[in-house]
Amino acid sequence: MMTPILKVLLLMILVAYTCRGDTLDETRSINPIDRPEWVVKDALSSISTTKPLHEMIVTSPSLVAILLAEMGYVTQAEINETDIKAVKAALRAFQKDIDVETTSELDDKTWQKLSAVKISATRKAELQFISSTVQNKTLWAQYMLLNLGYQAGPIGKGVTIWTKMAIIRFQNHHGLQETGLLEAKTFDTLVDAFKNKQTVEFFSDETISDELATTISDHHYQHPPLEALLTIKTSQIKIYLEGLDPYSQYLSPDEYQLYRKTARSRIKIGLGINLLGNDQHVIVVPLINGPAYQAGIKRPYFLRKLNGKKVTFKTLLSEAPPQYKRGSIVKLAVSKSPLGAIKRYRVKIRAFRRDSIELISEAKVNLIRIHEWTSRETAKQLKRLVKKLPANKKIIIDLRYSPGGSLFETLDAVSLFLPAETPLITLVDQADYQEQFTALKGEIAQKRTIDILVSPHTASSAEVFALILKHYARARIIGTLTQGKCLSQQLFDFEDGSAVKLSVYDILGPDNRSCQNVGVMPDIQIAPNHILDSYLTNSI
Repeated sequence: MMTPILKVLLLMILVAYTCRGDTLDETRSINPIDRPEWVVKDALSSISTTKPLHEMIVTSPSLVAILLAEMGYVTQAEINETDIKAVKAALRAFQKDIDVETTSELDDKTWQKLSAVKISATRKAELQFISSTVQNKTLWAQYMLLNLGYQAGPIGKGVTIWTKMAIIRFQNHHGLQETGLLEAKTFDTLVDAFKNKQTVEFFSDETISDELATTISDHHYQHPPLEALLTIKTSQIKIYLEGLDPYSQYLSPDEYQLYRKTARSRIKIGLGINLLGNDQHVIVVPLINGPAYQAGIKRPYFLRKLNGKKVTFKTLLSEAPPQYKRGSIVKLAVSKSPLGAIKRYRVKIRAFRRDSIELISEAKVNLIRIHEWTSRETAKQLKRLVKKLPANKKIIIDLRYSPGGSLFETLDAVSLFLPAETPLITLVDQADYQEQFTALKGEIAQKRTIDILVSPHTASSAEVFALILKHYARARIIGTLTQGKCLSQQLFDFEDGSAVKLSVYDILGPDNRSCQNVGVMPDIQIAPNHILDSYLTNSI
């Protein structure tokens, strides 16, 4: 079990991770659709505050149906057809007869009465045989996967391709071997994940709103057909968007509220670090004068443990934490290499100023590190820092830890190093409409040598910046192949508090080719084991 502090940190990281990328700094409000009340609160089963989990596991919808059938509240034909609405109606009738509020929820009192029903082993076996949904562990796993947001297809029909895909996604997010099989370890991890989820919505037939479907169809660069979108269930939308491209995503009202809260101000409360990662590692990047920096973390490190617990980047994508607390002490165990000697630091969570760009002195070299491309900030600060550097020194721009940001801010920044009207990029939308962008006036470093440091974590807007200057031989790219994300996202918000971030444009470079899934190849390649340390700055 993770501590509350660790869970809090992971949500803040998750929001930052899932909401970053190339954006156009534009949102659109959409009127809500009227929904029937039963969609908001319509569950057959909810987590009890008093029952042990193993008792809840046996109270699958099928067993509820069996017990109700034994008492005559539901027919064998209805449970054979897995008519969940009929089972809900039967449960309400049962609750009415026992003087319990007819909520269709399996609360403690209802469960006590229901579980008291005496049923012989022979009769139970007969009803289980009749019910096509009783698959023991498989059915319950499908139910948990559905409610945790992994299962998108039909359940109650054995292990389908939908279930295998859901299991693989779950295994991926929890650091398990991706077999698609429901082994004991996977099932136990699934039970733990489900136990930590405080509320459970049962099988809802609700499809996504017309507004959401229309928005996706009209704006996603692949132009998915509206007819298909109108059939997508609410529980399937995140997985559907994941299938369109890796960067489009749906944000629930709670997720979007936290995203807006954390993005609104440059004054943050936290550790003062950026966390980047892949399937193998998590990297801690300190912000100058932030809490971690003041505690002694002066350079990027590999994160080995957080509050004594091992953390993978997959963990960051799968934890859902509670309230954030200021003043807590967080223990970080870090190392210079993935398996190197561990250093331990204690960092106090406090307020700090988060700037998108910093001037770093590393290994006697001054470099400009861009953490993210923030609208109306990064280009202006880059111009200020370039002018601050000695005119006889090369300009070193560190994009090794830059996952993206505002695309237009990137174009403003790259204009500092190119003549006005130089072709920069072309955006291509779902209708194949193309719009070309050229450099603005204001070139300030015509004859200065520029080095750009990149890594596998260099993505989206940062890649576009490096790609343009490499094309015009205006900068030397040093490091490793970059991530290969050349899609631009736009955020659309809805009046119900939710939002959807869609990839709306494919980005073509000055050569009129996309770097999507290609990346930027460096002019000088550095061994991956040296890409994150001062060896690189010593070599340039």
